[in-house]
Amino acid sequence: PGSSHLYSHGKKIVLAIAEGAKDISQLTVTLAPLQTLHAYQLRIDPTNFKLLSHCMLVTLACYLGEEFTPVAHAAMDKFLSAFAAVLAEKYR
Repeated sequence: PGSSHLYSHGKKIVLAIAEGAKDISQLTVTLAPLQTLHAYQLRIDPTNFKLLSHCMLVTLACYLGEEFTPVAHAAMDKFLSAFAAVLAEKYR
């Protein structure tokens, strides 16, 4: 907590998610640079993308409370699952 590096990385993650949400049909194209970075340079275990998706859902549920309806939850879960799947594509 309080780490400027952590806040900076968190901001990058949220901006990447927002960029991907602009045109979901182009998610693979939008995330291509991140796919390469995470798969070949950082060598992040792809399981972490699913964990990140779950953490984002829990955070949204805690922050939004009753405004995070079952419909919103389902929509975000579907999008974040697609986001995680696209990031993991380079590992195959």
